[in-house]
Amino acid sequence: MTPRTRAVGITWVQSSTGLRMPVRTCAEVVAEANRGRAQEDRCLLVIDGVHGLAAVDEDPARTGADVFVAGTHKWLSRPRGTGMT
Repeated sequence: MTPRTRAVGITWVQSSTGLRMPVRTCAEVVAEANRGRAQEDRCLLVIDGVHGLAAVDEDPARTGADVFVAGTHKWLSRPRGTGMT
């Protein structure tokens, strides 16, 4: 990350390998990079959580992400096109 970085996007759980990213650790790294930055210069942590949602016993609101995005049709038996942010 550089001072010009405005967003870091990661996938919570990799669909092909099942690798689970340490999102709280990533959130801490982004928070450290934001220390001393002006509000308009802050970097956001964006999480693609579609494969981890409901498969991992974790509260998305407690991951430290600024934005958590997931579709709900895979794990919550919702119709295609539904989602949450």
